[in-house]
Amino acid sequence: MSRKMTAENVSKCETTGANRHHGAIKSVTKQAGVTGIEFSLRSLAASIIEGSRSPAIVKKSIEFDTVHETVAFVRARHPWVPDPTDNEYMLSSDLMLERDGLDGDELCVLLGSLLVAEGFEVRISVRKYDGFGFVHPVLHWKDARGAWHLIDPCSSDYEKQNEHDRKMVAEMTVPVKR
Repeated sequence: MSRKMTAENVSKCETTGANRHHGAIKSVTKQAGVTGIEFSLRSLAASIIEGSRSPAIVKKSIEFDTVHETVAFVRARHPWVPDPTDNEYMLSSDLMLERDGLDGDELCVLLGSLLVAEGFEVRISVRKYDGFGFVHPVLHWKDARGAWHLIDPCSSDYEKQNEHDRKMVAEMTVPVKR
């Protein structure tokens, strides 16, 4: 079975695409299908790069010696919360640092921004899982040996993350380019 995102396996999933709005907050428009998902991924990748250049993100990234410390900080300080409304707004990475809870897109942008600021190569993906009517954002980071590793910033433990990995039916990934 192909795990590539197609119109058939995405079906009627809705996702979001970001548009610049007042610098600190991005208003998001819902789009459906593969085109909307690809647009959203590219928008999230652009937000990660923008965030990685933020002085507050760069300053915070210096505090961590390992990827695991960075992930632990994000998971402890910024637990996952559901989207507050049907219409989504994306905060800037600077503002995300100050919030207690973030939704899945915001967690990916914050964690991705910190990792890119630390010098890691990052990719962002959305995944569709069997039995779920929506797509879910995750990150991949590349270690010094060139191996890619999955991070689901919404999951608090790796066992659950691996369990979800087995239920994945489709994935679309874009690189985060500096």
